[in-house]
Order: sequence, then structure tokens, then C-alpha cells
Amino acid sequence: MKIAFGEATLRPKSFGDLKIYVDGTGGEGFNALVVILGAGKKHPRKKVIGPARLYFVISGCGNFFIDGKTYVAQARDLFVIKPGQEYSYEAGATGSLQLFEVNIASAEGSFDDELVEPAGEEE
Repeated sequence: MKIAFGEATLRPKSFGDLKIYVDGTGGEGFNALVVILGAGKKHPRKKVIGPARLYFVISGCGNFFIDGKTYVAQARDLFVIKPGQEYSYEAGATGSLQLFEVNIASAEGSFDDELVEPAGEEE
């Protein structure tokens, strides 16, 4: 199966835009999307309840915050968020950050997480 960029569904959020390639509602066992954060934008801090989340940095730079540790994020880095971990991420002050995100579904088919701290705006 191929899904072209133009076929992905755009879903604006307060922290940036999502381009949904696979929404996970068709029993695929995962979802896949591109996250586009503008300069200085931050994703809310969340706790992963279900299985792992993977973030591959396509372009730009910024920071990932995982369980209280700060990691510099730059093109071609991969971040793995394990069940029970808290995380957020932000774009650098002067440029955007583009991430390819894959969320693995739980045995029940959910992609559960828990909001720990908003990013300053409603999602």
C-alpha cells in the first residue's frame, strides 16, 4: 500500500499541524502521521498508557523531554517513548520541526495517553 502526501488528512492542532497517513481505526494495529511544529511551538506533556510511540525527526531541530531528561532533536534522530514514560517536545525558536510519528496500538486497539500538562493552549 502507498499513501501519498496529498492523500494524508490534515488535522490542525494548537501546537502545530498533523498529516494523518493511517489513523489506526481500520484495525491496522498502528497509526502513522507527520507532526509539523512551527518555531517555538511545544507539544503538551503526556504519559503513554499504551504501547510504544516512535518519533523520527524528518527536518528541523528542537528538544524532546522524556521523563525529566532533555534531548536535542535534529534531523534523522529517532525517539522511542515507552509505556509509562512522560514526554513532550518543542521546535527550536527559529525554525520548524517535522516528525514522523508511529503509535503502536494496545491489544484492545487503543492509542491511549494521559495529558500531564498542557502546552499553554487548549489542544
